[in-house]
Amino acid sequence: LAAFVGGFFDVDSITLSMSRLADHEISEVVATIAITIAVLTNNLSKIPIFMLFGNRKVAFRLFLVFLPITVLGALALFFI
Repeated sequence: LAAFVGGFFDVDSITLSMSRLADHEISEVVATIAITIAVLTNNLSKIPIFMLFGNRKVAFRLFLVFLPITVLGALALFFI
């Protein structure tokens, strides 16, 4: 849940936190899942930002680029 919410704002902090926690406190699998969720959330949060503050044409292009990335990233979660 923290990775999902944190992904809207900053992926770097989640990545650093999870990689440090994976050394001793949590498993590498949990850290990998959290980082993947944060990255997917961050990608999806960029589209509404472009729709609100930018160009809708660019937002649609972002959607076309981020859609396969998001689908493949979500599928990758099943293989972790």
